[in-house]
Amino acid sequence: MNKKSIIIIDDQKLFAEGIKQLLEQNNDIVVEKIINKGANALYAIKKYKPDAILLDLNMPDKTGFEVLEEIRDKFSDLPVCILSTYDNNAFIEKAKSLKANAYFSKDASIDELRQFIFQDYDNDFLLSENIQIRTKLTKTGFDNFVEVMQLTEREIEIIKLIAKGYATKEIADNLFISDSTVKTHRKNIFKKLNINNVSELLKIVYEYKIL
Repeated sequence: MNKKSIIIIDDQKLFAEGIKQLLEQNNDIVVEKIINKGANALYAIKKYKPDAILLDLNMPDKTGFEVLEEIRDKFSDLPVCILSTYDNNAFIEKAKSLKANAYFSKDASIDELRQFIFQDYDNDFLLSENIQIRTKLTKTGFDNFVEVMQLTEREIEIIKLIAKGYATKEIADNLFISDSTVKTHRKNIFKKLNINNVSELLKIVYEYKIL
């Protein structure tokens, strides 16, 4: 496998440095440069001639979409992966329309990033696994929500109560179960939905009209 070089365009320095260290562990990827301003992107690409780009959407001077347009104007075949905290369908479709090669959430795995970097591109548009799940849910709608995510009737009840702002004790009293049982259900719900906090749960509740 040939060694690959990449550039990371992201103003979150700690995140970018962490990605750099993880990607370079196997010595088959080198991060040539971390750039924290979109205005510096084209110069760095011309200088380092990377094999791929990881591009954040939030920049202090330009949006990632603006940078992507500039890259496509000058480097039409250079693989670009949007790496963002935003995972809504409108952003994904815009990235696709601007000819990005992939759209990953920032909690994508290193294996997924490696897959992008070593991918031979044709017409494929890659999505990280958690975004694939969200996209699948959007297409199937609420009718198939439970089936797709394999949620139990009890878990749906608890999701609704969490969304209404009920605390663990209140949920337990409402459903006549113990606090520890509520906590176990909550842990299982978060795992099945691939989320880490209540804010992410609320996004799903509102998007699929669970209440």
